[in-house]
Amino acid sequence: MNDVCLVNPSHGLSETFIPEDLIQDPTSGIWVCEVVLHAFIRLNNRLFNEWLEPLSLVSGYRSFIYQQKLFDKKIAFYQKQGMDETTAKIEAAKIVAVPGHSEHQLGLAIDVTTWSMRVLEDPLIISFGETPTGKWLLKNSYLEGFVLRY
Repeated sequence: MNDVCLVNPSHGLSETFIPEDLIQDPTSGIWVCEVVLHAFIRLNNRLFNEWLEPLSLVSGYRSFIYQQKLFDKKIAFYQKQGMDETTAKIEAAKIVAVPGHSEHQLGLAIDVTTWSMRVLEDPLIISFGETPTGKWLLKNSYLEGFVLRY
C-alpha cells in the first residue's frame, strides 16, 4: 500500500473499497494487509523475547458490509434499551465506526488480546491495559509502527 488514505468520521471509503495487499494470518484466519501481519509477527517476537504473553488477533480487515452489520447490531442493542433510532445511531457511532469510516476497512487496524484472554466472551476489555503485555505495548508498540488505542 503506497497511497496515503485518510479514514475517519469525516472522510470515508467507498462501499466497494478492498485493500490490494490483504493476506490471511495462518493462526487466526484473520485478514490484514501484508505489512501489518509482518509487523504483528515482529511485535509478538519482541514480546517473546521479553518473556511476556503473546498477542492473538481478534479482528483485522472488515468489508463495508461486515462493518454495516456491526453498526446495525449496536443500533439494535441501544434500541432494545429504549432509545429511539436517531439516538441509538448516535450512541452506536461512539463505539462502532459508521460503515465506510472504519480504519479496519483499510486492513491496517487490528484488535488484539493476549492468548489467555481470547477465551473470554468479549476479549476486548479495558483491563487488557493493566496486564504486563498491555503495559509493555503502551510503551513499545510504536517500535513496529503501531498506535495503541482503546
